[in-house]
Order: sequence, then structure tokens, then C-alpha cells
Amino acid sequence: MKMFKSESGSMPLPIDDTSSPTTVYVNENVVESERIDEMTGETSTVYRYDVRLYSRDEWEKLQMAKRIIDLECALIDAESGV
Repeated sequence: MKMFKSESGSMPLPIDDTSSPTTVYVNENVVESERIDEMTGETSTVYRYDVRLYSRDEWEKLQMAKRIIDLECALIDAESGV
């Protein structure tokens, strides 16, 4: 997994698993701000955020691990009567 900071003029999807056949992008900590163009004086909205890049294999393994944890937590809850 790799991380970097990014910026966009449109709100990023939380998880983008369709734009690349090899990579899943997880966008976190999105901050909306205004930017003034020094040449024109026009204001525009900018979104700054952290991006985590996962290979398809890494992403599938992470999702499987999350499903296993969720199942184990559900089993513990069922056994304890919660």
C-alpha cells in the first residue's frame, strides 16, 4: 500500500475501485477549501485529501480480513447474548 496527498476540483469518492484495472484508491480526510485564482480573482472549491493505493490483491485480502473479523465479532456477540 502506498500513500500520498491529492487535490481535486470535485469531491472524491471514498473508494474508487473502477477507474483502474490494477489499483484501488481509498480517499480519506477530505477537506474542502476555497482557492482564489491570482490572475482572474475567481474563487473555486478545492478538495484536498489523503489517498491510499492498494493493488487488487492487497485490497481483496484486506476485505477478506475485515469480513472474518466481522464474523468473529458477530459470533462473540451471539455467544454472550448481546
